[in-house]
Amino acid sequence: MTQNRKSFLYGTIVYFIMCFAPVSYLASKIQAGESALLSSRRLELMGNTLLIGILTAVLCMLIGMAAAQGIRCSRIADKICRWFFLLFAAVPPYIYSLSYMTVARIWRWNPVGMFPCIVVEVLAYLPVCTGISLLALERLPRENIELGLLMNEEKKVFWDIILPSVFPQTLASGGLVFILSITDFSIPSLFQVNVYSMEIFSDYSAAGQIYHSFLLSLPLMAAAAVIMLVCVNPMKRILMPAPSERAPKVKGGTGVRIFSVIGLLTSILQVLFPLVALSPYLPSVWEAICLSGEELAVSCVIGILAGMMAIVPSSLTAEFLLSGGSQKKGIWYLLLFPIALPGSITGLGLLEIVNKSPIHRLGRTVWMPALGLAIHYLPYLMLLLAGAFAKMDRKKMEMGEILASCKVSYFFRVRLPMLSSGLTAAFAVAFMLSIADVGTVLMLMPAGKEPLSVKIYNYLHYGSSELVAGFCYFQVLLCMAVMIITGLFLSARKGRRQRRL
Repeated sequence: MTQNRKSFLYGTIVYFIMCFAPVSYLASKIQAGESALLSSRRLELMGNTLLIGILTAVLCMLIGMAAAQGIRCSRIADKICRWFFLLFAAVPPYIYSLSYMTVARIWRWNPVGMFPCIVVEVLAYLPVCTGISLLALERLPRENIELGLLMNEEKKVFWDIILPSVFPQTLASGGLVFILSITDFSIPSLFQVNVYSMEIFSDYSAAGQIYHSFLLSLPLMAAAAVIMLVCVNPMKRILMPAPSERAPKVKGGTGVRIFSVIGLLTSILQVLFPLVALSPYLPSVWEAICLSGEELAVSCVIGILAGMMAIVPSSLTAEFLLSGGSQKKGIWYLLLFPIALPGSITGLGLLEIVNKSPIHRLGRTVWMPALGLAIHYLPYLMLLLAGAFAKMDRKKMEMGEILASCKVSYFFRVRLPMLSSGLTAAFAVAFMLSIADVGTVLMLMPAGKEPLSVKIYNYLHYGSSELVAGFCYFQVLLCMAVMIITGLFLSARKGRRQRRL
């Protein structure tokens, strides 16, 4: 085994320990005779959770596929701006909740219930399905499409070749949205919908019994684990390098075109909705910044620390998988399974481990929520980095390793520059997701170190106000700035590489 392969393996072991240590510790403390059977009330809550998750996933799949098809057949298909729908991908879902509540008050809608909950979740999670569907469309083999167009009309090619080819990836994107939906309680709680994930948090808040709360979470994790089985193979296919020549655009007939336009318009709405809905509160942004300076600083520190702790193990694990470490479905499933773990349960397990260890003082610092967030988002960063690293020219890296005077020179002059774009994108995503997180941070934040996301979430339960809307609008602008700066940086690096070639 080469030195690089050993490093990748060690990084994967660290990744595995970080992801599974909290939940494994809680599982080991369950006493014999304890049961995870649900009462009639909790069965009803589970039913609400699954219904919201299924409807949200199906709608996101349909709209996301339509939007991806619309982008693929538009003038921006080969430009960097085709990823515009990711602009607010890391915006906290509660901001879409406040946007909906603001519009609902104007039109005198009822801002509570399952319908607004599903609408907000679709808007919040739509970029997941759109992005994965677009990646799948861009990886279609050119030869198959060209041959199909020679033999049949566009409509038949779309329904018989393109749609069956990308359906597994689109289904996997729906599975991810389903898992995100059933493990999150922030949106349903704001719309006064009782769901099972909120029951876990309420049980811990009321009784403080960590192991009982973990036991309650097992049915939810079981549902998410089953869905993950469906997602593994399609995700592996998404991470394959895109073909050098893209397949021709296939519009698929009038019906598909109309469906694509609707999906594309919905993606545009997803980006514009918080900006427009909260625009009346723009004058309150400066006041919100002045009043939330301490919370913003805490959030930024936590985000930076979480990104720093997550970037190395996630990148080494991505390299391990791409370097032929294992093509077995079981290994992929184990590494992706942490996506099925609710952030609150990861937080509880980490809290219990740290409090009963010599480093218990860590729980009174910002390192505690940062570590919990790093663990929670490791599998997401690993997927992102695996997709980015799959595009690299492996032959150039092997040649650089041969010609470099030493390993240090190879790392800093060859390997790191080639990896830097993916690492930058992953760090930006980790930073934004950490700033937006509520579930994990609620369990781990130390006294007197309240992050901005928790402050806004708590205020929203007392009803929206100009100040709360100002907080949210500021967070939208912050997310937009980070995503735009990251996109421009990556685009500039890509342009420099192309000029060198």
